[in-house]
Amino acid sequence: MTGRVEKKLHFPFKRRFLSLHRPPVVMAVGDYTFHVHENVLGANSILLHDALNSRSEGSTEQVVLPNLARCGLLFGKYIDWLYSGRLCLEPSIKWKPCYRIAEELQDCTFKDALIDIYIEKIVAEDDYPLLGHVIYQYTDRESPHSKLALDVAINFWHDKTLQDFCRYMPVVERSQEYFLDLIAAFAVKNRARPTEHVSPREFFKDIGTCIYHEHTNVKISYSITPCYKTKWKV
Repeated sequence: MTGRVEKKLHFPFKRRFLSLHRPPVVMAVGDYTFHVHENVLGANSILLHDALNSRSEGSTEQVVLPNLARCGLLFGKYIDWLYSGRLCLEPSIKWKPCYRIAEELQDCTFKDALIDIYIEKIVAEDDYPLLGHVIYQYTDRESPHSKLALDVAINFWHDKTLQDFCRYMPVVERSQEYFLDLIAAFAVKNRARPTEHVSPREFFKDIGTCIYHEHTNVKISYSITPCYKTKWKV
């Protein structure tokens, strides 16, 4: 058994884990109702953690999330992710509202997972939809997510993509910040070497996506948590 680290079967008393003894919490999100174990709900989301702690001791009343009333379907996807560590987005479910609800929930691990899905889509389809402004709209300018928004633009955008962005920029919230950061990023890259386009597969092949994750930035992260990949062994 030398050279092998054995996993411990016994949990420390202070460590929280999924318990099936206690009845699940009833969550009301718009027209949707969910039954979720408390340990799962409060593990990552600051919003849900606070909502659970606001209840009286032993309360069985349902928890209502009025701010997410129109997001019942997306909240269901989030619950699926909490239990499985996987996220299945049908064509009818767009990336932007998922990212927005992750910000509403204040769950940086879910946001990081969505960033990885965005990267996977870019690599698989060799396509890079204009989502950088969405990242800027729903996260901090200093977030590692914003670095991805800039990297995608300066490495993959063609002239028409930049023209399309400039055309729609005035009507997009916080797009001015994104535009100014883009100008600076393009200038820095062009000073180092002329702009050259590479494929997403080539660009991301040797990059660990944690450089774009908020859990690496203590100033941005809602809580000190490891990467979601560590929990789910992704």
